[in-house]
Amino acid sequence: MSKLKYLNVFVAASGATAMAIGIIIGVKGAIAEEGAKSWIYGLSLMLGGVGLQTIALDRLLKT
Repeated sequence: MSKLKYLNVFVAASGATAMAIGIIIGVKGAIAEEGAKSWIYGLSLMLGGVGLQTIALDRLLKT
């Protein structure tokens, strides 16, 4: 594989990690009843992770 493919795989894995951390923050905030602040942090990490995965997989499939 070329270096660009490895970079896309790394970005997709980073997106999955960010999404998993966002889920953990959201669930932890719901259990501890911390309010909307943790939900916003968790949701933003989840959406950012999905965005990274989408961009990386789109570029990976084009190359």
